[in-house]
Amino acid sequence: MRTTRFVDLGLTSGTLWANKNVGADRITDAGIYMSYPSTFFYKDKNYNIPTKEQFEELIRECTWKWIEKDNVHGYKVVGKNGKYILLPAVGYYGGTSLSYSGTLGYYWSTTYLGSSSAYYLYFDSSNVYASYGNRYYGMSIRLVINSTHE
Repeated sequence: MRTTRFVDLGLTSGTLWANKNVGADRITDAGIYMSYPSTFFYKDKNYNIPTKEQFEELIRECTWKWIEKDNVHGYKVVGKNGKYILLPAVGYYGGTSLSYSGTLGYYWSTTYLGSSSAYYLYFDSSNVYASYGNRYYGMSIRLVINSTHE
């Protein structure tokens, strides 16, 4: 079991991204699927769930390459400094049913939109963007930390 590391991708904001999903043993694992997470989920350890703006910065400032690693599809997200993270396409849960594992990625942000919707990172093999949907769905979580907490 690997410990979670935070990777400096050279982003303008200084945000560091976890190298794997919450609850994952390996970088290709889905980890845990959560319905919309509370914003204080990891506050006691100085970790944060990304905002919509942090996802948009990741999209804008990094190179995204669709790959397969250990029989798992996803994006290798490469920063300006050449360091990278892997975001596996692990789908989402709607009730008790897992959908689109291996083809689509869904990662919650802490930016909500009204009482029942929130933003998330969405991707498939040719598109990556911040979208929004019902907070009921179970999605993966990727943590971030500000570089000043390193």
